[in-house]
Amino acid sequence: MKTLPGKQAKADLEHLGFISDNGKRQRLYAFFFALSYSRIRYVQFATRQDTLTFLRCLQNAPEYTGGVPQIILFDNAKTVVSEQVEAVIQFNRDLMRLVFNMESNRMLAGCMTLNPREK
Repeated sequence: MKTLPGKQAKADLEHLGFISDNGKRQRLYAFFFALSYSRIRYVQFATRQDTLTFLRCLQNAPEYTGGVPQIILFDNAKTVVSEQVEAVIQFNRDLMRLVFNMESNRMLAGCMTLNPREK
């Protein structure tokens, strides 16, 4: 999807597989953040997919990409969406606080559960 500079980014946390850490098997995740206009991408690896980890990754991404876009699109993950009833999405409160504290006039958008191509 083509957008204007600074308008939109997409964020997601994906499971990549497993790693061994001192003989202990752990899940490996990658947080992806991509600006829609310039396609600048930020990737951060993690061994957890909890809300705190997701928020830390989301906080680090704009430092790398050079700013916070007006709209951030998310997948329908539990760390992002508290509840969804049809097209009405209730975002995680900690996520909303972080995004709106980054800069004013920010907007969140979620991908509908049955329509992942909206990403």
